[in-house]
Amino acid sequence: MKNLVKAGLILAAWVTGTPAWASFSNCPTVTPVTLAVINSNVPAGCQQIDVQFTNFAVGTLAPGTVIDGLTLPASTVTIPTASDITLLAQGTAGPPPSNVGVSLNDPAGSTNPWFISGKNQVLVSTTTYTAQVDPSSAYLLNQISLSGTVTSHANQTTSVVFEEVCLGVATFNCTSSDPNYLVLRIGVIQGNNISLTQTVNASFLATNLLAIRDTVFLQTMNGQGSDATASQVTGFAPTQVIPEPSTSILLGTALAGLGFLRYRRKK
Repeated sequence: MKNLVKAGLILAAWVTGTPAWASFSNCPTVTPVTLAVINSNVPAGCQQIDVQFTNFAVGTLAPGTVIDGLTLPASTVTIPTASDITLLAQGTAGPPPSNVGVSLNDPAGSTNPWFISGKNQVLVSTTTYTAQVDPSSAYLLNQISLSGTVTSHANQTTSVVFEEVCLGVATFNCTSSDPNYLVLRIGVIQGNNISLTQTVNASFLATNLLAIRDTVFLQTMNGQGSDATASQVTGFAPTQVIPEPSTSILLGTALAGLGFLRYRRKK
């Protein structure tokens, strides 16, 4: 019986451990690093605690793309590149649940890439990437969050940020009709001199893999002095890491065995 209990405890400790992936460098946590720099490091990613973020790609969407019921027009301005957007990791190690994620923003001391001014201007900027739990950590993801500050200056100015997620896949290829799709949104549509700092969250059935597409949509109308901004967008894909059910069961079994052993000793 003693050997069985010891084996259970050793196995539980091994499963609940969180070894690092040696092939990936840690994501930046103090000094922002551009996605261009991160993409130059094969395989184009970094690790924060037990989550690996990879395959960063920056671009735009085809005119007429619909997100959360909003039809997006074509960009009229130059869209950001991987050199214009920086990344910072966030989150701390367990005990779980641990909030882990990455934040996308403009490089410090430079012009915000998510800013437009003048009448009838549009910016549609996307960043896609993959979030995957270290397979040796035995943890899963079950929550995302999106936060940031958006500003609409002058009448009928739109400043919106979307976060779309395909659950359980490595490539963003799902649509709003798919059961593994979800979307978060912050911002204001056709606002008038509004500045908002918002945070939204969503939970889902636990998985070890997420494909994520973040979209910043800015649009001014006829006002010559109009401008729109998305800034301090620091909540892209924070993920809550939780133990796998099998891990919890194993740990519970080991603890029960330990309790039984103590009971035997008392007798």
